[in-house]
Amino acid sequence: MRKLKEAIKSLEYEELRKVEEDLQKGGAELKKMLWERMQEVHNNAKFCTVCFTEFDRRDYTYSMLFGPQDFKRRAHFCAVDCMEYFIAHLKEMKDVKETKDDKGMKEKSEVNVEKDELKRME
Repeated sequence: MRKLKEAIKSLEYEELRKVEEDLQKGGAELKKMLWERMQEVHNNAKFCTVCFTEFDRRDYTYSMLFGPQDFKRRAHFCAVDCMEYFIAHLKEMKDVKETKDDKGMKEKSEVNVEKDELKRME
């Protein structure tokens, strides 16, 4: 936060007004700048996504692009076993989500049945 404070101090009044105006409108422009910088930093990362082993950027032999169309992410791995672990973990997360979704559908249908029963009683 210290660097952010220094950056704000270096802005001229007109630039500060533009930032304030953007924040009042929801901060879309500021969010975009932050997102772009975060992507830039992330893309230059030199760590394995799973074990956080530091390695040289030239050693990126295992990389994977994943995620929904509008939110793609890139993961780098130091070895095949880390990549396999990551993929297995993704499968587990998907299974848990599907289980939760199935449970939610059952709960909704049970609620609908109870409502129907109450209507019949009236």
